[in-house]
Amino acid sequence: MNTKKTLSDYIKKKFKIEKSLLVDFIDGKIDDYGEPERHGKAPDQPREFGRRKYSTTLCLLTSLKVKDISKVVGASESLLRKWKTESRFKEMIVENQKEFSGHHWQRMKKWLMSDNKRVVFDDYSIYSSDLLTAVYKYSEEESKGLKLKTPFALTQFWLKALAEIDPERMEYKEKILWACKDDMYESIKNTISNPSASE
Repeated sequence: MNTKKTLSDYIKKKFKIEKSLLVDFIDGKIDDYGEPERHGKAPDQPREFGRRKYSTTLCLLTSLKVKDISKVVGASESLLRKWKTESRFKEMIVENQKEFSGHHWQRMKKWLMSDNKRVVFDDYSIYSSDLLTAVYKYSEEESKGLKLKTPFALTQFWLKALAEIDPERMEYKEKILWACKDDMYESIKNTISNPSASE
């Protein structure tokens, strides 16, 4: 099975999108991932995942349901649930979240520093709520040293992003708002209640 093509096509068809920063990231990770060595390892040396299991950690960056992931990677739902209890599996998901957050930030920083604020560059409805929170927190931390051209630019970015998420996926909006804290949380609340404050 061509894991990369199958997974990409499935995500694009499922969410009715043509291109996504997250899908491109997943494609790149699958391209770079080699199968683990089956021989020649010391007994105490942990064996990394096969392609199917690794692909599942990438699928969990998306908002695909377990039944969809099971279908696209070719593993039973019970096996997926078992994997999700494993420490190393959970660590791999977090590692992928962190790496993607950095990748996303590089693109986002260009948006924040530019004068063109008309579009948000990815479809956040395909992100898992955990990934969306990780991406937000990373951007919040990294933006502290930036001299932004527009006041509340980071707040504006996330308000635009959240506004584009399907209304049926309101839990993401709640998740991201709870991820905000201190002055950024107050900024977002103020901007929601008084949009002119961000102009």
